[in-house]
This record gives sequence, C-alpha cells and structure tokens, in this order.
Amino acid sequence: MSEVKKQSAFKVWTKKHADLWQIIKFTLVSMIAGTSEMILYNVFLWILKAPLESISVNWFIFHYPAGPEGTILADGTIARGGACVLVAYLVSTIVGNFVSFVVNRKTTFKSVANVKFSIIATMVMIVFIIFYSTVLGGWANSWVGTWAIFQNTDNGFLIFLKQNIGKFLITMITFVFVFVMNKFVILREEKKTKEQKLAEKKAAEERAAMPSKKVVNAALAKKFLIGTIVLLVCAVAGIAIGLAASINAILIIGSILFGVGYIFLIAFIIEKIGTKVPVDELGEFEGKEGYVIKEIKA
Repeated sequence: MSEVKKQSAFKVWTKKHADLWQIIKFTLVSMIAGTSEMILYNVFLWILKAPLESISVNWFIFHYPAGPEGTILADGTIARGGACVLVAYLVSTIVGNFVSFVVNRKTTFKSVANVKFSIIATMVMIVFIIFYSTVLGGWANSWVGTWAIFQNTDNGFLIFLKQNIGKFLITMITFVFVFVMNKFVILREEKKTKEQKLAEKKAAEERAAMPSKKVVNAALAKKFLIGTIVLLVCAVAGIAIGLAASINAILIIGSILFGVGYIFLIAFIIEKIGTKVPVDELGEFEGKEGYVIKEIKA
C-alpha cells in the first residue's frame, strides 16, 4: 500500500513540476548519450591512433596539427592529435547527438512531431554544433590557457584542468542549446487542453491493455540496411582517399558520412525490432507489401 502511495505521490509531483521533470529526464538522457559518445570517441582514438595521429589536418575551421594531443611542437604550435582526433570527434559527436535525439523523442518529450522533419532538423543542428564547438572550442581552450594559474606549470593536475575546462564550457552551452531546440523547435508539443490530455491518456492505457502483435516494416529496414552499407563504403573510401591524397576536405566529408552511416545502422536495428500494435489495428498492415506481422514472445 505504501509503495502505491509513493508511486502516486511521485506521479503527482512530476505532473505538478512537468517542466522541471522534463529537464531532469533530459539531463539523464544527455548523460547516457554523452557516455556513449565518449566511449565511441575513445574507441576510435585507440583504433586510429597509430595510422592517423601523425597526419595533420588544416582545412576551413578544422585545424588539427599532428602529434600527441597537448604536446608543444618545434614551431610552438600545440598538437591536437591530427586526423585521429578529428575523425573520432566527428563520428562520436554525430552518433552521440542522434542517440540523444532518439531517446529524448520517446521518453523526455514523448513527441509525435513529423519524424522526417525531426531527423532533418536534428542533422542540421548536429552540423551546426560541430561548427560552433570547433570554433568556440579552440577559443575557449586558448582563453583558459591565458589564466595565471596555468602559466608555466608542469603540474599534471593543472594541465588536465587546462585541457578540460574549455571542453566543459562548450558542453554546457551545447546542453542548453540542444534542450531549447528540442523543446521549442524539433520536438515541440502542440498545446492541448486538460480534457484532451486526459482523453489521450485513457486511450493510450486502453490501447496498451489490448492483445498485441509486432509489426516490422521489412521494406524500410532493408532500405536502412542498404543505406548503411552505401554510406559506410563511401565513408571509408572518402577517408582513405583523403589520407592518401592529403585532401582534408574529403577526409572530413568521409568522417561525417561514417557518422551518418552509423545512424542508419541504428535506424535499421530499431526498425527490425518492430512496433507493438493492438490486434484490432492490424488490418491496415495485413497483406500490405513490405510489412511483416510477428507474435510477441512472452
């Protein structure tokens, strides 16, 4: 009985503080997405360190001198890990933000906004994040480096702080920017009356209680798989050509395509998992080309 009361009290609190609860959920999801991004980033650093760290990238706003990140080179410039760090950064940023989009769409904002618009808007936002974080990141790191406490120090902890304070500042800016974009643009909710919300909740509860089967859009899943293969092949070819011919623009485009290909792979997996549909709504899928109806395993 006490457990039921606790759950009821929690539901009352989340409804009363809906905006605060949304921010809390967004923060938790962002932490999960950020963790997946950091894991992928470090995996790519480990894989690409030997072949790419010695290759400098200097194109447009992307300036990554070769050499172990943070070391001072003979000409006085600071090494940023070369193509190794750039490729790892681009791929992990794209994937991390897309994971955040998928989870936030389902859990935080529970959005029913047009999926195509949401995905396109998210991709545009990710490209913008890459550009401004690249520009502001370099500025922030340079600004932090001018602080008196970091001048002429060989203290390992202070060097660590110097390398990460700028990244933390950019991360906080990105956190606020992504939340505002999702809430008010990409995953915005239509304003509804209290009666409409109650009616929708009741309908959702009734729908969830109905016997259901799983519907898989096999045709769409196949398109996502083909798209994944094509994008990854083009990405690997672009990265290889960019490195072999020292064409930084092609290297960067190849890295971005690799991130997008990874997203298509996630979309393929999600589509293969399928959607739970009540049996009385299966009529629109039965006999429809490309759709497969499966029993839900207990």
